[in-house]
Amino acid sequence: MNYVVHLFVIIFLYFSTFLNAQTDVITNLNVPFGLRFNGNDLYVSEQGRVFRIDISSETPVIEDIITTNNDTNFLIDVVIAGNDLYVTNFSRDTIHRANISRTPVTVSNFIKVEDPYAMALMGNELFISDRSANRVVKTDVTASTPTLTVVATGFSRPSYLAIKDNELYIAEFDNDRVSKLDITAAVPTTATVVATEIDGANGLVFDGNDLYISSFSGGNVFKIDVTGNSQTATQVITNLNTPNALAIKDGELYIAEEAGNKISKVNLSTLSSDSFQLETNNIEIHPNPPTSKTILVKGLSGDNDYKIYSLSGKEVISGKLSGEGEINIESLDASIYFLNIDQYSAKILIN
Repeated sequence: MNYVVHLFVIIFLYFSTFLNAQTDVITNLNVPFGLRFNGNDLYVSEQGRVFRIDISSETPVIEDIITTNNDTNFLIDVVIAGNDLYVTNFSRDTIHRANISRTPVTVSNFIKVEDPYAMALMGNELFISDRSANRVVKTDVTASTPTLTVVATGFSRPSYLAIKDNELYIAEFDNDRVSKLDITAAVPTTATVVATEIDGANGLVFDGNDLYISSFSGGNVFKIDVTGNSQTATQVITNLNTPNALAIKDGELYIAEEAGNKISKVNLSTLSSDSFQLETNNIEIHPNPPTSKTILVKGLSGDNDYKIYSLSGKEVISGKLSGEGEINIESLDASIYFLNIDQYSAKILIN
């Protein structure tokens, strides 16, 4: 096995995008799709059900909002407008509306759409990705008899939507990209590409100017600053299990993992792609590439604890170095790892 070691010494507080294992919020779900916050309540749509949990609780309890008693009802996305919750029923070509202020919750059929997938709300206008029709449509949620207006066409299996500054962002699943369009323009309008090479582009959520994008097929989350000129997004989370919708609350990113049947979360402060990188000649790793199954760390003095983490954030090796010393990496499989020594870290690529 060949070992290639690349040293990137950075302040430990920010030392790696990848050292953040996801924390499970709730497990044992049934194919979770949509996420939406209303205060501290996180609404989740899954196969056959919409429920909510209070994330401020140390032990969140599921409270059912809509139950269909039919697992063939794929409830994909939810949005909330006042006391009304809207949910797309992909299987029934329908968007349902539920008054969540009433007990029990009352549910009605709001509007028929060919293949309603995801939604985004701006004012009274509800934007909907019509997946098999490869288009985005909209309707007025205050209308007594709602009708559909075509906003834009020509997408490739449009998935989740997000709105920022009068622009609607659309994840195009089959085109592996995110596009946007001006929703103040006359309709139908033309979309422009924002981000490319997102394998199975899916969930979208904004944190300031940063757009987080889930890669359903790749099992990753990417981030891109939409004010920049580049269409290349930065991968910030890996090893997810077919991620769907994303949501942000109090600095934490919540992720619906479809095949994992769970909701997980990651603290956004640990995902900065703008980590402060400091070049140094004091700490070195030798040989590069190694000629044995150990690495030699030079430039240290005194006793130093070290830990090696996998991409998922799992600690795989730990120990102590007294001054310069060797670390045995024979047990590591081919992958990327991170060596942490005090406030520094090194990226280790093992082929």
